[in-house]
Amino acid sequence: MPWKRVRVGVLDGCRHIERLALAWCGVTIGSAFFDPDSVRLGLERELMQRLTRELGDLSPATRDYEEVRREWLCVSEPLSARADERAQRLVRETRESLGVSRNIELFQEARPAHINAATHRADEGPILIKLDGDLLARIDDAGMVAILGHEVGHHLAHGPSSIGGVDPFFLFWRLARGRRAGYRELASAYCRAAELTADRIGLLACRNLEAAIRTESVIRGNAEHIDPSALLEAGRVYSEGLRTRRRRCVGDSHPEVAVRIYAMGLFAESDVYRAITGVGSGTRSLVDIDRMLADIVGPDLSAEDMGLPPEGDPRLLDRARDALAGIREDVPVKAVAALRRVLREIVTPTDHEDLSLELAELERDPLEDAFLALECEVDQRERALLEQRFVDLERAARSE
Repeated sequence: MPWKRVRVGVLDGCRHIERLALAWCGVTIGSAFFDPDSVRLGLERELMQRLTRELGDLSPATRDYEEVRREWLCVSEPLSARADERAQRLVRETRESLGVSRNIELFQEARPAHINAATHRADEGPILIKLDGDLLARIDDAGMVAILGHEVGHHLAHGPSSIGGVDPFFLFWRLARGRRAGYRELASAYCRAAELTADRIGLLACRNLEAAIRTESVIRGNAEHIDPSALLEAGRVYSEGLRTRRRRCVGDSHPEVAVRIYAMGLFAESDVYRAITGVGSGTRSLVDIDRMLADIVGPDLSAEDMGLPPEGDPRLLDRARDALAGIREDVPVKAVAALRRVLREIVTPTDHEDLSLELAELERDPLEDAFLALECEVDQRERALLEQRFVDLERAARSE
C-alpha cells in the first residue's frame, strides 16, 4: 500500500478517536461538553483550510442581533407576542436537548405558498429563527425540534466565532451569479457540507429519524402518504447511484432532499451518534460516512478556476434582489412609490428627507441605503429589470 495512503488512513483514525472522545466526554448531548466538531462533516474542514490558505481573510462584517430583529419585525410576527405555548415549549426542548444557554426568539412570517425556516449568524443577543408559512401547524413536535435544532446547529457550528479567515457562505453569494469559478464551487461544496452538519445537530436534538425524514418531505411539499422507510431507501438508492457514477448531487448551496435523508440515515447508524445519544446501532464509523458523503456533496473538480472578481463589495444588484426578497406581496402602494422614487430620480436633500420619513414608517432602514446606492451604480439594463419588479408590486398592491 503506498505510503501516502497509509498516512491519510492514520490521520483519519486519529481524528476519529478525537471525535469519539468529544462525544463520550459529555455522555448525553444535554451536557455542556457537547462540541459541534464531534459531528462536523470532515469535508467542511478540508475546504475551509484550502480556501483560507489560498484566499486569506474574506470575512464580511456580521449583522448584529438588533439589525436583523428590526428587519424581521417588518415582515413577520414574534411568536412570543401571541403567547404561543407550543412554540415556547418546543424552544425549551431544543435548548435542553442541545445544552444551549442562549435564548431563542421565534418569528412567524405569513407566506402561504412557502414553508421553510431561517436564522442569522450573529454571536450577540438571542438566536433568531424565522418560520415561514404554516410550518408550525404542519409539522409535529419532534419534527419541529429537528428544524429548530438544525437552525441552532448553524449557530453552534457556523457562527462567526467558529469561522476563521474566509467565510465560505459569504464567498458563495459573492460569486453566486453569472460565474462557475473554481473558488465558487469550493464554497458551494462547503455550504452543502454545512447543511448536512446542521442536519446532524437537528437529528441529535429530536433523536427521531422518522420525524426528521417526514419533516424534510413536508417542507419540500410532499405532505401526503409519507413513508419514512420508503423515503430512506429511495434516498439510499439515489445517493449510492451518484457515487457509482461518480457524480455529485445537483444541489447548489443545499443538497437535494434525497441526499439529506440518506445522510441522516447514515449518521443515525454511526458510532458517534450512539456515543452521544445512547441510541442507534453504532455500526458505522463516522469517518467512513464522511468519506462517502464527500464523494456526493464535494466540489465538481471540473469547474474552471476563473479567479475572484475585482476587489469590492458584492454586486449591488445582488444586494438589491436580496432586499426585495424580504418585501411582502401586500406591500402598501405608498411604499412602492417611495422605493420607485429612490430608484428612478436624482434625489435632492429635500426629497431625501421626505423619503427618509416614508421609509422610517416602514422600519426598513437597510432598504434606504441599498436603493440610494443602487441609484448611483446599477446600469440601465439592470435598472429596467428592477423597475418592472416595482410595477408588478404596485399592480398587486392596487388589486387588493
